[in-house]
Amino acid sequence: GKLNIWMQKFTTSGQLLSLQNLANSNHNTFAYPNPAIDAIYIESSFEKGNLTVFSIEGKEIIRIDNYVSKQKININNLPKGLYFYVLTTENKEIKGQFIKE
Repeated sequence: GKLNIWMQKFTTSGQLLSLQNLANSNHNTFAYPNPAIDAIYIESSFEKGNLTVFSIEGKEIIRIDNYVSKQKININNLPKGLYFYVLTTENKEIKGQFIKE
């Protein structure tokens, strides 16, 4: 089926700043192992790009320029929870998610 994930950004007073669809695209991109404990790999049909990992609150947690598919990402210091990633390459954004246990 189709997965639709939305991220909402609010000010501290509760005003909506932005609403963004974080649904994964049709490209073959996935994170493994998922859920993960100390490291994760994001495999893509694209060889490399810029990778950004966001918390569920929309805060940028990790940024890797020139990320290469299947490169190890250390998530040992991240708290348990749901995270979103965006892989930007060839003028495309590929989005997904993973769980840190």
